[in-house]
Amino acid sequence: LAVLARMRRDVGIKDPNLGRKLAEAAARKPADAAIAAALARALLAQPFGNCDAALDALENALETHPQDIELISLEAVALAMSGHSDAGLALEEALELNPAD
Repeated sequence: LAVLARMRRDVGIKDPNLGRKLAEAAARKPADAAIAAALARALLAQPFGNCDAALDALENALETHPQDIELISLEAVALAMSGHSDAGLALEEALELNPAD
């Protein structure tokens, strides 16, 4: 939550309930790629990173958007942070979809 507070301050967001609102939005629209990506970024940015929660949010969105590069890239980050060997596969998939990035 401290990271979310710094993030809000750094980008000028005044809402102290940003994390809770992102989680609620993701619960209402679990397949929404933009909401899932924002929630995953917030979860991964926490001091110790909540990789499992980030992966849950991403999994729902990836079912609907299996070729979304941002979701796949965030999945690779979450997998790498949690020590999964599948992280490299997710990163390769993202690179295959968009080699320029």
